[in-house]
Amino acid sequence: QFMQATDYSVAVARLSGTSATTLNKAEAKRHAEAQQNCLDAFNRADVAQLEMCFDPEVVLFTPWGEYRGRKVMLEYLQQSYFKLKPLPRMEMRMKSMHTLGPAAWYEYNYSIELPSGRIDGRGTGVGRKSGDRWLLLNMHNSKIEPKPPGIK
Repeated sequence: QFMQATDYSVAVARLSGTSATTLNKAEAKRHAEAQQNCLDAFNRADVAQLEMCFDPEVVLFTPWGEYRGRKVMLEYLQQSYFKLKPLPRMEMRMKSMHTLGPAAWYEYNYSIELPSGRIDGRGTGVGRKSGDRWLLLNMHNSKIEPKPPGIK
C-alpha cells in the first residue's frame, strides 16, 4: 500500500514566514487513496485509469530517460512495462508528504518486480489538486545502487 506507514496528519511546508499547520486528515486520506488508485492502475496496466492520474503536462524523469506530457508518459509505460508478461508489480512507500494550498510534493521509495529482476529506487513527486482530484505533475525517480568504491 502506498501510505502503509504514514500518519494522515501531514505537515504543511513553511514558506515566506507562514506558520506550519497540519493537512486536514480527510484531505490527506483522499490524496493517499488517489495515489493508491494510480498505483493499482499501473499494476493492472490500466492505461485509461492512469490517464486520469496525470496532468496533461506531466513530466517523468527515470534513470533511463525523460518523458514530457501525458501521452508520451503513457506510451513509455506501455512500451517499457505493460508489454511484459507477467505484468510488473510496483510497490511504493511514502516517506514524507508536504502541501501548500492545492499543491503537494512527496518523497517515496519504490520497487518494481519485473520478469527479469527487480528495480529498487527512490523518488520525489509533485501533484496538484484539480477540483476534487489530485493529478501528478512531476515524478523524478532514481535507482538505489551501491556507492562506488572510495565514496563515503
